[in-house]
This record gives sequence, C-alpha cells and structure tokens, in this order.
Amino acid sequence: MTYSATGLPAGAIFNSSTRTFSWTPTYVQAGTYTVTFKVTDGTLSDSETITITVADVPLTITSFYDTPDPFSPNGDTRKDTTTIKGVFNHQAVWSLEIKDQAGSVIRFFTGTGISLGQVWDGKNQQGVRVNDGVYTYVLRGNDIGLSTAARSVTGRVDTELPVLSNLADSPDPFSPSQSQTTTISYTLSEQSKILLRVYNSSGTLI
Repeated sequence: MTYSATGLPAGAIFNSSTRTFSWTPTYVQAGTYTVTFKVTDGTLSDSETITITVADVPLTITSFYDTPDPFSPNGDTRKDTTTIKGVFNHQAVWSLEIKDQAGSVIRFFTGTGISLGQVWDGKNQQGVRVNDGVYTYVLRGNDIGLSTAARSVTGRVDTELPVLSNLADSPDPFSPSQSQTTTISYTLSEQSKILLRVYNSSGTLI
C-alpha cells in the first residue's frame, strides 16, 4: 500500500510509513484548510478529504508598566531612565508611543517579540529632553493574523527635588521617662521617601 496526502498546510507533515498526520499551526494560520488523504495498491485507490479549522487566538497584552516611576532624566546617574515593559500572550509586532499631556506623540518605538523592555531616556524624537510632567505610554500589537491589542499606562518625568518645610515637633520638651512621646511633623512638596534621624545634644545618632 502507498499512502499520500495533498493540500497540506505550511508546516504540516504526513508520514506515509506510519500513516500519521501532524501539524502545530502558528498564530498567523487561523482559517479553514482542506487536506486529501489517498491510499493505493497500484491498481485500486481510495481517498478521503477532510476539513481542518484553526480558530484564532486573540492577541492580548498580559502586563504593561514602567519602572522606575517617576524618573528624573537630569544626568545625575540616579533614575535617569525608565524601562517600559510589556508582555503579550504570543508573538507580536508592536509599536510604543509616548504622548504628552496634549496627546501629541513625542517618541515612538517599534519591535517584534512576545515581550519588550524599552528604555526611555526622557528625550523626544529629536533628542531633546522633555519637560516634567505626566506622559502616556501606548502599546499596540499585531500578530500578523486577525488579532490586534492595545493598552496604555502613564508615567511621570520629575527632575525637581522635593522641598521639605514646616518641620516641627510637639510637645517640646517631653519626658520619655514619664512615658511621654512627641510627634514630628513636616510638609513635603511632593510624594517622597523620608529618612528621619534623631541625634542627642552631643550630636550622637540615637
């Protein structure tokens, strides 16, 4: 007996010795396929045609964020860049837009893959550092098939140092030996991390 197959989709294999058909479709092969299998003994033959339907797997963005946020591209080597990260559920051709608060695209990146880790140095397409403020990152993907996906997040550019004011404690004085406490208060110009150290009258950190 001789076995054969015609109309095989790209990537499909028919093993005539074991009479097995195998195929793992890619994400761009959604659709309907017709394959004909034939057997002959040299005199008589028979065939059967089957229809294979490959459903599309929609492209999705499973995660999308930037780190650090905010970042300060002021050249002091601390948080001078941010990395915009995204992950798709399968291979995609992607584009990344960075928009200012007016909605204008000021930086544009493209690539392919199941994930991205795009570094942004806080400069526009002309290489000029952008102003402080909130920017929108828009990620779009296409799997070269039937699916597209899009997602957006915001990130902040902040090169201004925080200002601390109105530092005070109350009550003052107070007596810890009598189980008294004091409350230290202050005002910050923006959300920041604070490190508070307390020294005694001799300048020793306690």
